[in-house]
Amino acid sequence: MSQSARRRRGGRGGRGASRPTSSAPRPSSSSNPGPGPVSPASRPPPASAPAPQAHDHDHTHDHDSDSDDDEHAEQLALDHVLTSLARYAAVVGRMPARKRAALERIPAHHAALLNEHAAFTRNLDAVDAGITANDQFFRAVLKADPTMLAGYLARMRRMGSATAPEPQPADVDKAVSTLKQVARDWSAEGAPERAKCYQPMIDALVGEFVNIEERSSRRVLIPGAGLGRLVWEVAKLGFASEGNEFSFHMLLVSNYLLNGITLPEQHTLYPYVHTLSNSLNFTTDQVRPVAVPDVLPSSLPDGADMSMVAGDFVEVYSSPTYTAAFDSVLTCFFLDTAHNIVEYLEILHRIVRSGGIWINNGPLLFHWEDAADPRELSIEMDWTGLRKLIEAVGFEIEREEWIETTYAANRQSMLQYVYRCVFLVARRMP
Repeated sequence: MSQSARRRRGGRGGRGASRPTSSAPRPSSSSNPGPGPVSPASRPPPASAPAPQAHDHDHTHDHDSDSDDDEHAEQLALDHVLTSLARYAAVVGRMPARKRAALERIPAHHAALLNEHAAFTRNLDAVDAGITANDQFFRAVLKADPTMLAGYLARMRRMGSATAPEPQPADVDKAVSTLKQVARDWSAEGAPERAKCYQPMIDALVGEFVNIEERSSRRVLIPGAGLGRLVWEVAKLGFASEGNEFSFHMLLVSNYLLNGITLPEQHTLYPYVHTLSNSLNFTTDQVRPVAVPDVLPSSLPDGADMSMVAGDFVEVYSSPTYTAAFDSVLTCFFLDTAHNIVEYLEILHRIVRSGGIWINNGPLLFHWEDAADPRELSIEMDWTGLRKLIEAVGFEIEREEWIETTYAANRQSMLQYVYRCVFLVARRMP
């Protein structure tokens, strides 16, 4: 089995369960896939890459200073994410503590009625137990890369416990949403969503490349790969499957899932314990266990080709290296992560070979529409206009259908968000 993890410097935000912020982290350019069967690898630069140009002393100094600033910003962003995982239990555990305090502030006979008929305190105990189980999973994620963890702990020690950073609320929210993403991608719980989101794309891909023997030479890209399940499924079918992801939360957790797991259902998570609202039955809804992973990620067939590239889609795949590099690109809940969707379309057209196909499934919930920073670029459009743009850049739409699905949802919750997704198969014209 040949898998590789390739990390490249990125820039803007990628998809998560919540909208990205202007402070979204930038992935590291170092390559370290962690323990397990995956060995690090990097593609060499293209043969036509220009040689570095000489700079005068002042210009070189400024360039080095900018580079140092970028590296420092990347390290700081990574530390914020690591802190959100390391201190997940301490921060999220404040919620049940607040509820216990609220119980003490109401009349004693009201509290007694709540405990007798609604098992209020017992439910909070169950929340505590679920948070502890989730915390154990995150600790396993952190330990999956011992070098990274040692560096982080050393930096925290240098800061001193009194100044160790409180996790950013946005990073804690992403840690919480990542647990739901794990359930979506790597549990039996998420199978219905995967059947709606991934299976139509897989069926279209298989229908295009029916010759199994030729699939190993067919390169497929999945940008916004998240925790890598779709990348894994495509590799399992025999394709040379490459995922691209920006989010540090996703990269760290997927690294552990793909490289550190040794048994199916190795972990029991409680991804829905973070809210007490919209529950029909608290015990069977909010605190129900979810076993992950439902399959052993390392069970790919011998010779399977799967890789993950860390970085911003625009910055990575704008490189001439990727011109006509892929036989197919699969985008799932991805298009609406664009700052400038026209730029996305041009890159997709450039990287798909002539006659190759682009398969998409997702809504148009543009992530940057409500960005707090007015400097953040956001271009939104309706499907009618986007469809015309897709054809204008050089794709011919061969299939267009509509699929309704939830996204990383608690299927037992009384509140459900349903997306009406556009599913399309488009062929890259010469």
